[in-house]
Amino acid sequence: RGEDVPQPTLAQLRAEERDVTPTAILTVTDADGRVVRRLEGPVRAGLHRVQWDLRFAPMNPVTGATIPRSTEGEDDDEGGRGTPRGPLVVPGAYAVQLAIRMPDGSLRDYETQMFRIEPPAGMTSTVATSTDVRDFRLATASLQRAVLGASQLLSDATTRVRALQQALSMSTQPTEELQRSARTLAQQLDSLRTILQGDNLPSRLQQPNVPGLVARLNEVVNGHWGTQQSPTQTQRRQYEIVARDFPPLLTRLTTLLDTDLRTLEQQAERAGAPWTPGRIPTWP
Repeated sequence: RGEDVPQPTLAQLRAEERDVTPTAILTVTDADGRVVRRLEGPVRAGLHRVQWDLRFAPMNPVTGATIPRSTEGEDDDEGGRGTPRGPLVVPGAYAVQLAIRMPDGSLRDYETQMFRIEPPAGMTSTVATSTDVRDFRLATASLQRAVLGASQLLSDATTRVRALQQALSMSTQPTEELQRSARTLAQQLDSLRTILQGDNLPSRLQQPNVPGLVARLNEVVNGHWGTQQSPTQTQRRQYEIVARDFPPLLTRLTTLLDTDLRTLEQQAERAGAPWTPGRIPTWP
């Protein structure tokens, strides 16, 4: 028509960059309406298949930088390095609803399909189907979420303290007292790490050692989540020990991070130490 070719503005291009990628969302719920799993699939022309492994969602830490670590099929006190897997669901009635996540982030719901999960042929009498088994698996997953989260938080805090120790030694102001505080804090964090992740020293010296809370929890996850049976009494006992010993450790870790580490970082900032992770730099 002899008109100028329209050009998008920078604001329009930026808004387009920030759009959410359209995604198919499949939400699985149980007979009580409880959300069991959300699965994502492509939004393209054609027929697509999305598989569900009959498990609840994994509760492993998500850092945004690496694939979350899994405890399934591994036996180390760090939680393994496989793909995260949640506990198996129990047989029964379920439903799955299809929805599309639009570019603005909203969901457009479509139809719901009912289906049943049945025990494998010949295993009807041995597959655990009670709500007690389901509740134990969910309780274990909830405890795993907190324990592995605290373990990751402890590792991050240790990294921050090590960086602080290095930065304090580079400051042009006297920081001997702050360096002593940093060493004390590092030792306190290491004591919590021993309780949570286990003590490696006895093993290196060929001596028996007490397993950490993560290792005890792994005994339940590795031994029970991959089976169709009810948990053993030993697995229930391991859960009880972790559930009993974890709360005071979490309380102590919270105090060290919210009070001791935060105070030390503020003092390092006032001392003019180089920036370290977790600190907000000040500028007069």
